[in-house]
Amino acid sequence: MTKTLHFILYLAIGVLCFSCGEFKEEDNESSFDEITHLLDSTESINLEMGNTIFSMPSPIQLVLELQNNNDGFHPELLHEVSQNNAYSDDFKRALNLGIYGTDLAYCSVFEMTSEAVAYFSAMKHMSEDLHINYAFDNNLIQRFTDNIGNNDSLLILSSVAYQSIDVYLKENENYGLSSLVLAGGWIENMYLLSHKYNNNKSEHAINEIAQQQYVLEHFITLLKNTGNSDDYWELIQQFEDIDYLYQEITNEYEYVAPSTNSSIKQTTIKSKTSSSADAILIDQIVEQYIELRNTITE
Repeated sequence: MTKTLHFILYLAIGVLCFSCGEFKEEDNESSFDEITHLLDSTESINLEMGNTIFSMPSPIQLVLELQNNNDGFHPELLHEVSQNNAYSDDFKRALNLGIYGTDLAYCSVFEMTSEAVAYFSAMKHMSEDLHINYAFDNNLIQRFTDNIGNNDSLLILSSVAYQSIDVYLKENENYGLSSLVLAGGWIENMYLLSHKYNNNKSEHAINEIAQQQYVLEHFITLLKNTGNSDDYWELIQQFEDIDYLYQEITNEYEYVAPSTNSSIKQTTIKSKTSSSADAILIDQIVEQYIELRNTITE
């Protein structure tokens, strides 16, 4: 991979960390060069509610890990783009919009241009069904169209598309849909990671699954704070079933105080986690992740 592409990959990750910042339509015209000094490839997506910050890995972060491990591209694992209009309620639409966001990132990271275009289109249609199509303004759509064939730019724009939805929902205080989109994106990442683990049950793969426990617990807390319908509680219960298995994992947690840039409402989570788990337990966790994702996409 070229040095330029490495830079763009890191930039794409960082773009997603602006999910708590101010959203204005004209921001899509900003030069990427102007904001590179604010970006950090270790950043996560942060959702701030009251005095609590929920931190989740961005879709780009996790799919880059799949690429870096030379796992290869597996199109058979992706959610069918034709299903984008198959969901009749906003709960399922939001979760699957997040899933499509990860699939778009996955295709972009592996430089699958035609597939990336298909998932961008699916996200646009689903955002219209959710009445949040303002997140996909004409500038973003035009830039995506103009850069078809330029894989480096498509990777950045994939990040911007996901981030635009997230920021738009938060700026309009729709934390329920925002949490579902984030959860759907993370579930799809865990689905891809689970299949990778099933293909190669290495110690590294075991640790990758084990270290997601704290992210899972953040989502449980987040969903409890943003929704109270039966659908929310069913999803929370599925997450808690997986978390019950995680309780058998030995974790070592090193707290490092987060740093906050108040001018752009950006917080960097610096705490570190190491985990120890056996393959049998990870097998059970992976099975639950795959079942959860397949239930959501039905």
